[in-house]
Formats: sequence, C-alpha cells, structure tokens
Amino acid sequence: MTPKQKLHQLKEESNRRQLRSFSKPLKRQIVLDIETKVTTIAEVSREYSVTRNSIYKWIYSYSKNRKKGVRTVIEEESISTKLEALKGKIKELESIIGQKQMKIDFQEKMIEFAEKEYSVDIKKNLVPNARMVLGRTIPIENQNVCYGILNTSKQSFHQKLNRHLRIQEEMGYLLPMVREVRDDHPKMSVRKIYRMIRPKTIGRDRFEAFCFEHGFQVIVSKNYRRTTNSLGVTRFPNLVTGLKISRPNQVWVSDITYFELAGKWCYLTFIIDIYARTIIGFTASRELCAEQTSLPALKMAIRFRKSSYHKVTGVIFHSDGGGQYHSKEFLKLTRMNYIKNSTAYDVYENPIAERVNGIMKNEYLIPYGVDSFESLQKLLPKAVSLYNYVRPHGSLLFDAPSVI
Repeated sequence: MTPKQKLHQLKEESNRRQLRSFSKPLKRQIVLDIETKVTTIAEVSREYSVTRNSIYKWIYSYSKNRKKGVRTVIEEESISTKLEALKGKIKELESIIGQKQMKIDFQEKMIEFAEKEYSVDIKKNLVPNARMVLGRTIPIENQNVCYGILNTSKQSFHQKLNRHLRIQEEMGYLLPMVREVRDDHPKMSVRKIYRMIRPKTIGRDRFEAFCFEHGFQVIVSKNYRRTTNSLGVTRFPNLVTGLKISRPNQVWVSDITYFELAGKWCYLTFIIDIYARTIIGFTASRELCAEQTSLPALKMAIRFRKSSYHKVTGVIFHSDGGGQYHSKEFLKLTRMNYIKNSTAYDVYENPIAERVNGIMKNEYLIPYGVDSFESLQKLLPKAVSLYNYVRPHGSLLFDAPSVI
C-alpha cells in the first residue's frame, strides 16, 4: 500500500470515528464487562474502533467502583448582586428601626400620660436608677448617648445624682430626730416637725412623704362631752368679736375640757393669752366646780403675768357661758384685778381655747398614756411647757409662743 493510499484510509477511519455515537446503556455495559474481566480495554478499542482514552473516560463516568465526590463551584458575586443584597439588608434594618422607634414613641407617650395623671416627673426620679444602669451595663463611650436620651448633660446628671446621695444621707439621720421629737410631742403634725428640724436638702412635701412612709401619720380621735352648764347664769357681752389683737395681756381666753381616767372623768382648765397663744394658767381637777377649775387657773395666770412684770389691768377674760366662770369667787377675783369679763355664745366664738384643749389632750396627754390622776398632775406641766417653749405654731409663723 502506497503512502497515499494509507493516508486515505486513515482519513476514512477518522471520519467514521467522528460519526460514531454510543448510548449510555452500551457504555455502562462495556464498563461492566471490563470490570468483570469479560473483555479487555484493548479488545473494546479494536471492536468498537474507539481510543483507549475514550474508554477510560467511560470507566470514570460509569464505573460502580468510582467514589463520586461533590464538586463545589464558587462563583464570584457580581457588583449588581452585592448591591441587591445590601439593599435587602437596608430594608430589613429600616423595618427593625421603625418598629423600635414606634415602641420608643409609645413609651414616651405613656410616660407623658403618667406624669400628667399622677403629677410625677418620672425622668427626674429615674436619675439615681439610671446611674446604676449606666455604670453597670453601658460602656463609657456610649454613655453620652444616654445623657441625651434623658434630656440632660453629663454635668447636670451627676449634679442631680450627688444631690440625691446627699438627700439619702440626710434622711438617714432625720429618722431618729423625728422619733425624738415625737417622744415629747406624740401627736405633733409632720409639718410642724419639719419647721422644727428644718432639713437642708429636702423640702416640706418630700419630708412629709418621708415621715408618712415611716408611719408618722397623726390620727386624731374626736370625742364629744358637754362641760358647759350655763343654767341660770348671767351672761356678759362678747367683747372680743371684731377686736384687733395687738399686744400681750389684751385678751385671755379659757375653756374647760374633760379627760377620762379609768372610766371616770377628770377636768382640765386652760387660760391662754390670745396674742402669743401662750398657756398662762392651767389646772387638773376631779370635780367640775369653780373652786377646782376656773378659779385656781385664773390665780395661776395672774401670778404668772405679775411675775413677768406685766400688768393685768384691763385684760379681757373671754370664756363660754359655763357657771364656773360666773361664780361669786371667780367674779370677785376678776373685779379685784380690773379684768373685764366676756362671754362666747357658741363654740365658734371661742375657737382658740377649743383648739388648745384638743392639742393638750390628743397630742400630749393621751399619747403619754396617762392612767391615774397623780400621773396627770405630773405630766400636765411638762405638756404645757413643751407647748409654750418648743411646739411650733402655724399662726405664729411656726415659732413657739415663748418667742413672741
């Protein structure tokens, strides 16, 4: 065979190979025959006119013994894909932020409503607790944001905190002071105690709330028992109504009140200088007669004023229509000292005397636990002294009567 003929034969074989096609089942069967040694690669190559390289590819693709691995193809994202992903994340974050903002707005509205409803500055009262949260849970570099949320500056925040700490410190020693005052004045109102102590860091309302929290409320019991018997008594005109009180020893007022001891009644008589609200005469008695009530109290008042170099001449003695103030001995004593008698026609014309009666009984003697007439006589001077020299009076700009 000439070279030219041989070249022509090779071209024909090449054309046949290019046109030849084998189905997948045939390829699998050929591979199976090779693996089971029914035939060999060389025999298959001659029989089907395929190259050994093609047969090896068939074995790689269809052999049962080949371990198939998972091929992962990582495709780099394009810029447009990245932009779409970022837009999706932005929308998601905007949705989350919107929900958070709605929650914050709702909470702000609820706080404003609570402040109007209960008249409490919630944000102001949260400063101490906010300081704990800032210090324990929030990094230092993020705390300035929190100051903005609280609508305050760092300096103002710490000033409020320091003021709160000073208040807490003062409250620590206010409590024993209040207890000490209450030991002597068991029924004194907390407002009067505030005027006595005059704390530096807290105002009146906070002081009262502090006292109420610790059980210093005053519950006043009201009792009604008549001690005035004006049957057959000649009344004097009321000389006090419309009178302007401008000096001591201008008007004295008096009244008699009852005091119960072991189921029996005792009687207390007080004489008060209306100008300074000072008790200048008092007595405790078992009987409701002038000799044990109004008469000894008036004698004490006259001695007290004369010992203080005060003149009692021209004093108006104002009382109710009780017979104790119209007895012969009592009227004789008033005439001897040139004291003018005046009569109240109802309790509303003698309010200061009624008020003093209630104070002495309900704020001092009853809380003292007086259980006998002897203890009453012993504790009554103490109560009068505390009333005159210690207890602040609202009508005297919260001074004691002794200051006037």
